Amino acid sequence: MRQRAAVRYLLLCVGLGFYMARLQACEFQVQGLSDTESTRLKASVEYLLPRKNAPWDDERRQQVSEAAQLTMQTLGYYHAEVSFSQESESCLMQIKPGQPILVHGMSFVVQGQARDDEAFHALSSALPFKVGDVLDQSIYEKFKASVDNLARAHGYFDARWVERVIHLNQDNNTATISMQFDSGERYRLGAVSFKTPPVSKLLLHHLVPFKPGTPYDASLIMQLNKNLLDSHYFKSVEVLAPQEAAVQHEIPVQVNLVVGKRNNMAVGLGYATDIGPRVSANWSRPLLTQDGHSVAIDTQFSPIQSSIQATYNIPLSNPQL
Repeated sequence: MRQRAAVRYLLLCVGLGFYMARLQACEFQVQGLSDTESTRLKASVEYLLPRKNAPWDDERRQQVSEAAQLTMQTLGYYHAEVSFSQESESCLMQIKPGQPILVHGMSFVVQGQARDDEAFHALSSALPFKVGDVLDQSIYEKFKASVDNLARAHGYFDARWVERVIHLNQDNNTATISMQFDSGERYRLGAVSFKTPPVSKLLLHHLVPFKPGTPYDASLIMQLNKNLLDSHYFKSVEVLAPQEAAVQHEIPVQVNLVVGKRNNMAVGLGYATDIGPRVSANWSRPLLTQDGHSVAIDTQFSPIQSSIQATYNIPLSNPQL
């Protein structure tokens, strides 16, 4: 008898576990949203769904419902209805978005020196919301981040938001966006110094794409880095323009250089139907003198055709040319 009771108890536990595992599966049914919005909504609640054999209870439903409501608000739906229906082996989560919040107007005012910056003009003329658009707050946050990123890239390191607010009117389902941005003064790029340069400073300064006093632009820093690497004189390049070193809003630029290998050599073996087997070898010295002279020798040997070529380069101004 005890053995039979134990077997029945075991079967009951297995059956209950199977029931709970099946019960945790919840199908989403969303009405009136795009595929992208539905995907964002599902991603916001998936982590709250019960794990294997965990109960799908009222507390868990409440957590999922609150997370779904919050996500719906970020999508612009403040009157969403979330409901659950449950059968013996599954549950259905239904979401009705309701009336969306529509943008009634958006203003973006730029103060400071950025008022005369063409990049900020372009940003101001391409606001992300038009009248009648649904208030998707991820679009608002993306625009705000683009303003901050542009300010940093163009050297407005003292910039601040005077106002960035969304005025909601849930009674008539409208929103008004007000944004004011004070860029402050734009920083400038100062003189460039090269730490222990292996080549003449005159040659290096031909690679600098700006003059002292040029308005700060992160793309100019990247261009300087690229110019130095493309010269093939250096194994590594580090360009530093720390805001903290600025004097009267002018940032000195320091460049740390590591010279590449003194000699480069390569040997290759090959075969071609017209000349048969061949051996190639080349040698180069990218930096022969401090003035940036370089030399290279390329050779090729085969039973039918052999060649040797020597090249001596003298940079006239920019060694990239």
